[in-house]
Order: sequence, then C-alpha cells, then structure tokens
Amino acid sequence: MNRITILKDGYSQIIENDPRGDVMKANCTCTLIQCETGENIIVDSLDAWSASTLLAALKEVNIEPDQINFCISTHCHPDHLGNNNLFLNARHIVGQTISQRDEYFMHDFSKEPFAVTSDVHVLATKGHTNTCVSVICKNSIFDGKTVAIVGDLFENEKDIDDPSIWREAGSESIEDQMKNRLIIATLSDYIVPGHGSMFKVTPEMRDKLENQLKTLDRNIIG
Repeated sequence: MNRITILKDGYSQIIENDPRGDVMKANCTCTLIQCETGENIIVDSLDAWSASTLLAALKEVNIEPDQINFCISTHCHPDHLGNNNLFLNARHIVGQTISQRDEYFMHDFSKEPFAVTSDVHVLATKGHTNTCVSVICKNSIFDGKTVAIVGDLFENEKDIDDPSIWREAGSESIEDQMKNRLIIATLSDYIVPGHGSMFKVTPEMRDKLENQLKTLDRNIIG
C-alpha cells in the first residue's frame, strides 16, 4: 500500500484590523507519499521560512531530501513551493509544468492526468488558479482507500458547509472550482485540503457539493 504522512497541517485566517491593510496569515498542508513501488513524493513544500520544520518532519520518518523522487506543488503560490529547492534529485511538478534541472517535460494535463505510478496520478483541477493540479493516491494505508491531495481546491473541511471560505481565499474560476470540487469528492474517500487537516468524504458532503453546483448563481461568475 501507499503510505501517506501529513508532515504539517496547514492553516489560514484573516487578521482583523491590521494597520497594514487586508492580511491573511497562512501556510499550506504539506504531505509525503511513500509509494509501494519505492518512489517518495512531497506535495506542497510550505513557505520558504519553514525549511527547518519540513526537514525535521522528514527526519521523523527517516527520509532525506535526496530520497524524494517527485516534488509536486499544486499551484504557484509561495506557501506551496517555498522549499522545492531542498529536493534537487526530484522531478518537479509545479502546477501544470513538469521539470528537472533545465529540462521541461511536455504533458497536456487538460487531456489526461500524469501518472507518477499506477496508483498515483496528477490531474488538472482548475479553479483556485487556472493551472492548479491535485494528486490522487489509490490503494492508501487508509484501508486501501483513495486519498486526494488538492491544494486550495478545498481550503479546509469547513468550506463545504461555508463556500465563502474558499471563495474569499481567491478563485480564478468559480464555476470550474465548483465542478472540480465535486469531481474530486466523487473520486476520493479522503481529502487533504490546502489549509487544514485531512478529512473523510461522506455521501452528505458529495450531495452538498452537487447541490451547490446546481444552484450556482451565474451573476457571481459574470
């Protein structure tokens, strides 16, 4: 089975009445996948000020940075790629771009997911940004269930009941984000959101996401 370890739970909150203006305090959820086939994958490497936190978390599971084979950033915001330079042996996937050193590997995520292994795929989930991706990991240590690591497609578990949470965090395409939220919830048993703890997907959650999409206010998009 594929072992999934949450190295650090993310968070986000608006700082009220800050003299500097509108300020959000945030860092992402960082995840390690240890594949049954031997590959090690980091998903979302925290901000650049969290290198020591990430290295300490890896040390706890006996993984060195040079043992990481893929470093995946679900999108290009600073808290999701701040420590990618720790993983110089890895192939990097940043949004929908794949590279290693000065070589770039062509892949059209809009046509098909990118297969890291037979169980781990990276697919386009446009919404928060237009080039966002999510990682789908089948056959996980959680009873063989499927885990989706989705960046800011989901801000946290609470944003299913309160969609204003993910909208206020920013969305370049509200309609696409709503569609992809439902797709991911349908594909997966557990979700690792961009700024919160992993949660189990329930039928009630899927129903809420479907109803939200059905009742989408077109005026908000326009």
